[in-house]
Amino acid sequence: MIGVLIAELFPVFWVISNSLKTSADIFHWPPTVLPHPITLENYRYVVRGLGIGAFLRNSVAVATVSTLICCLAGAPGAYAIARFRTGGRGLSLWILMQLMIPSVALIVPLFVLFSRSHLLDTWIGLAIGHVSFNLPLAVWLMMGFFAELPAELEDAGRVDGCTRFQAFRLISLPLVLSGLTATAIFIAIQSWNEFLFAVVLTSSARAQTLPVLIATLIHPVTDILYGPMCAAAVIALVPVFIFAFAVQKYLIRGLTAGALKA
Repeated sequence: MIGVLIAELFPVFWVISNSLKTSADIFHWPPTVLPHPITLENYRYVVRGLGIGAFLRNSVAVATVSTLICCLAGAPGAYAIARFRTGGRGLSLWILMQLMIPSVALIVPLFVLFSRSHLLDTWIGLAIGHVSFNLPLAVWLMMGFFAELPAELEDAGRVDGCTRFQAFRLISLPLVLSGLTATAIFIAIQSWNEFLFAVVLTSSARAQTLPVLIATLIHPVTDILYGPMCAAAVIALVPVFIFAFAVQKYLIRGLTAGALKA
């Protein structure tokens, strides 16, 4: 486990180290593990020169909107399929098949659709694009949580006067809240890291996200700006780490929910 932990964390450590090095130190041989001297020039370049704040704002907006739409639409859809077998086994398999479709297959039709709808180069359009591959994931994950929930709990609520929707909202949904939170975490991280849709459906800093900004620092013909690229990567990692630590207990609850059948 220690070996696996080192293998997972070393790339993160190396990116942080390079973000604090000068260009000469990055290419120094033999490579230096720790930066000496420490410089913040790479961070100044991406903050002042590239205006990373706009890209960070776009990433937060796209991930938040995509996650909210997927949770609001995915939870009722998963409940209907798990509780009432809506669509039969065919619908469940169809949703699973959506997860197998490569994102590149959706790019052309979405580009044409967004072009006609004037949604190109907007973070709203990009968030909708993320919903196209995040919603099937949300439904598939939530189906398992609702399937493990005893139907007798809802029947008791119906006896006490709840409507079907009230039984879903007041009884079932709170009981699978940890699973819904875990689903939201997976969707948010996937939307935060997504690159293909962001680079095709956007063309300016008005809607581009952090992965696109990092990619612009790679110049195959001239040079690769390793220092600024590592600094931008560190800035992109910080919100994810903060978010992961804040919701860690909910993620663990969600992953273990339904492991033992009631």
